[in-house]
Amino acid sequence: TSIQEMFRRVSEQFTAMFRRVQE
Repeated sequence: TSIQEMFRRVSEQFTAMFRRVQE
């Protein structure tokens, strides 16, 4: 479960960074 939580956090951060780059 620890890996799932870490992966979810990384995915959220990656999405935010990608959205900032697109904008």
